[in-house]
Amino acid sequence: MKIKLIKNNSIVDELGKKIRIEGDKISSVHILLQSLFVTNKRIRIKNIPFCLDFFRIVNFIEKNNIGKIHIDKEDRSLEIISLKSIKDLSPLNKVSRASIGMISSLVLRNGFLEFCKPGGCTFSERPIDAHLNLLKEIATLEYSASNNYYIANRLSTLPPKINCNCYTGCTSSIGVFFNSLLMAYSYPGEISIYGFPKESSVKEMLSFLSLSTNRTYYVKHNHIIIRKVDKIIFKNCEYSLCPDTTMAMSYILLNYNILDTLSLKGITTNCFINSQIEFLKKIGIKLIDDQRSVKLIKKDIDIIEHPLVVRFGQYPDMITDLNPIITSFLATKNIESLIVDYTYSERYSHIPPLNSMGISLDILNKGIVGHTNNKNCIEIKENKIQAPDIRAGMAIILSFMLNSSYKEIIIENFEQILRGYGNVLTMLNKVGVKFEKCI
Repeated sequence: MKIKLIKNNSIVDELGKKIRIEGDKISSVHILLQSLFVTNKRIRIKNIPFCLDFFRIVNFIEKNNIGKIHIDKEDRSLEIISLKSIKDLSPLNKVSRASIGMISSLVLRNGFLEFCKPGGCTFSERPIDAHLNLLKEIATLEYSASNNYYIANRLSTLPPKINCNCYTGCTSSIGVFFNSLLMAYSYPGEISIYGFPKESSVKEMLSFLSLSTNRTYYVKHNHIIIRKVDKIIFKNCEYSLCPDTTMAMSYILLNYNILDTLSLKGITTNCFINSQIEFLKKIGIKLIDDQRSVKLIKKDIDIIEHPLVVRFGQYPDMITDLNPIITSFLATKNIESLIVDYTYSERYSHIPPLNSMGISLDILNKGIVGHTNNKNCIEIKENKIQAPDIRAGMAIILSFMLNSSYKEIIIENFEQILRGYGNVLTMLNKVGVKFEKCI
């Protein structure tokens, strides 16, 4: 999909425009997949996002008659009743990376499962070894290299309790945590999850588990213990997703030049973590609650660190998905900066398209990217750019919006951006950017 964006400054100065922040994309995908294990019960998920990654799962569920789904667009909610289990996960694996987290629970439930390596963004190497090691605790595993297929069969005798490790290298994996947690829907014994991430999406998954089943848990030191039950009982439930702060941060920075005319709808300042708020303070942005909205106030910056060092990783650092967006902002605004990513040390997919737009970025070391003040060459730019993935695509839009020399741009592969920002075109139109589909 090719989309041409055209700036229309005549409507930018209108006051009081509200930009909606949708439900968290990462949490929404995991909660929807969790709901597939709550058999024959009615689940209502509120504040859903309207992004492609979420609706690709919805389409898979409907196409394969796995569950009944009703979507209320006005209420921004989804109701689902799971009808049957999945025996071949590979079609979903190809469109949803998060679905690899279903493998252990599906094997426990079905006795066997076919699956393949997951798709999703390819900005860095993302192995599934930790998922496979967890699966081997409860199943035998065969792999066919010729067709990239795995076949898992449940062990005849399961262990009396299951220990799970979320550590992958020097970080904790949300995906492996999800894989571990989902077993609580199919295995009644005790489950210990070590090294769990401290991210908000983990809290959401645990809350949904408590609402949708009779499973209870407690935290002990660095691990979570899900207590044993005689029988797993499923329950009807309603769950409201937290706002997507990655979307909020993206839209704040993208609209930096016109912030005083905007507010964010469907989010409060309490939703932001301290590292996000501190970063915004450093670049002169203050957030103020206004009922269920956030007003944005831009102040003059007296002193800024040189270079401004921004770290991405696990809580309390900012999430790695914000790396390309904040990198693009700082470099386009010509703020000397040093970006350090502890989660994906080779997350560089945003650098070539930004370089082609005249933005100077240097890879200094593994996981470290720098921008030196006054090195941008705005005359060296392209008007046709390809979006390699969700966040790199948003980085392209952000640089286009903040660079006054750009009046229009064609972004190829625009569906990548829609995977995470379903309302991005509506938002852009609201702030004075027209769009056209290109053939």
